[in-house]
Amino acid sequence: MPGRRECAWEEVFGIEADLLNDDRLARALDAIAPHLEHIAGTVGARAIAEFGIDVSRLHWGT
Repeated sequence: MPGRRECAWEEVFGIEADLLNDDRLARALDAIAPHLEHIAGTVGARAIAEFGIDVSRLHWGT
């Protein structure tokens, strides 16, 4: 797996490679944590609609 400096992070995403670290990831996850149920529900509903998923026998487990 290539290191941060071997990838085109800045060119593709406009983010300096040095800013991509575990602290930043942890802060991002902390920021979305209160909204996780809404995010998962929205993404799930969109996938069901987009791909015509039959949910008549759906098991949702974590």
